[in-house]
Amino acid sequence: MISDALVREIEDYAEKVRTHASLLQLARDGRLSPQTIATYLANIHFLIRHTPPFLDLARANCACRGEAAIAEFFALKAREEVGHDRWAEQDLATMSEIFGVYPAVKPTRSMKELVDQLRLTIEKEPSSYLAYVFFAEYFIVLLGAEWLQALNGSCGVPASALSVIGKHVELDKAHVAEGFSEIEKLVTDETMLAPLLQTLRRTTHSFDLFFDELAAMELGEATRVRASA
Repeated sequence: MISDALVREIEDYAEKVRTHASLLQLARDGRLSPQTIATYLANIHFLIRHTPPFLDLARANCACRGEAAIAEFFALKAREEVGHDRWAEQDLATMSEIFGVYPAVKPTRSMKELVDQLRLTIEKEPSSYLAYVFFAEYFIVLLGAEWLQALNGSCGVPASALSVIGKHVELDKAHVAEGFSEIEKLVTDETMLAPLLQTLRRTTHSFDLFFDELAAMELGEATRVRASA
């Protein structure tokens, strides 16, 4: 089954992040600064802000290709995603109020490349965007609570500044359960599995680069602090 292949891929990736990602380990150790966490939130805001227009574009492109059922799925998702970027905006405002941190206006290179890559995917093979949608929902369900606990419990960031994580963890639990069956109904041609997996693997690679960028930013800042002490 196509959904089984996607599930295995996402679960394997989540386990890899859980056990090997430097960013998560730094957070567990309480070694992520408010500045780095705010940068993470700013990049998540950048990514989420693109989701509704990308879903609309995917819907339109699928409709043009005669993929009516997939187009309707994207239309439903677009309605569900409206306003989620405001959670991240409020989190950034709270981080500023509490810690006085202001992340860079521009996204990290890896996050910009992910967004550019998703846009290209939608233009070339819009149905493959299903893989990203499924990944985004399932990955946050698998690791979101753990990530939230590390940022809140170990790094001292209040839950009120992390609502974009907490709210998606709760919302996407139901979405993931629906997603398994939706994938099977929408993707009936086995030849679609290869482009779906390609989109998924490009996405996880971009997230690896994003996590590494943030970890390097944190470690570089710590080095500068030690050098000036």
